[in-house]
Amino acid sequence: VVMVDEASMVGTRDLTVIRERVETAGARLVLTGDPQQLGAVEAGGVMGLLHDRAETFTLAEVRRFHEPWERDASLRLRAGDREALDVYDAHGRVLGYHDPGETVTAAARAWVADHLDGRDVLAVAASNRLAGEVSRSVRDLLISLGEVDDGPGVQLGRDHNLASVGDLVQARRLDRALGLVNREVYRVTALTDDDGLDVVSVRTGEHWHVPASYASHDLALAYASTVHAAQ
Repeated sequence: VVMVDEASMVGTRDLTVIRERVETAGARLVLTGDPQQLGAVEAGGVMGLLHDRAETFTLAEVRRFHEPWERDASLRLRAGDREALDVYDAHGRVLGYHDPGETVTAAARAWVADHLDGRDVLAVAASNRLAGEVSRSVRDLLISLGEVDDGPGVQLGRDHNLASVGDLVQARRLDRALGLVNREVYRVTALTDDDGLDVVSVRTGEHWHVPASYASHDLALAYASTVHAAQ
């Protein structure tokens, strides 16, 4: 059995290749996910197609949230009920600001506050450009708090931000030769003489060297990301 998780995010071309290989091996293909969540960046839609035409199974209850109101509101939001936003607003979950700059600052301050409280934090932005702005603002705050070195840094190619010792960075291209995994988050431990970085994986604790050739093209700060990357 080959299971494809978050299958709504898989493009039709990639899913066709997977299906052909599964059929060749005489195996069974199982797709899991939610047709009302994120779709593929490229051409997709298979989950919606199967939901309307094939036998499917759906979870019977929401178990992800502690608060009963949030369980109900999440299902209403999933179904596209805009009035569900009023429920989130009534519980203080919707915050409004006068301009995008204030929003970026507020998101960065909230990220740092939760980080200092010992939480794992995820900031989600509407675009890579906006994610880069939030990450830059978070980095400035961390420098002011002494958690990130305030010295010459290495410029990162994907968001054009600087990174120095203490920063969290994210790989944006799989490179098996270097041992770097796409979207893996690393903490910078040293700047090297070749304008690269020594890093440690936040997830595994493994140490890696990121040469300048990679950092200058395929590395970004990891304090914020787009919704697809976060998923």
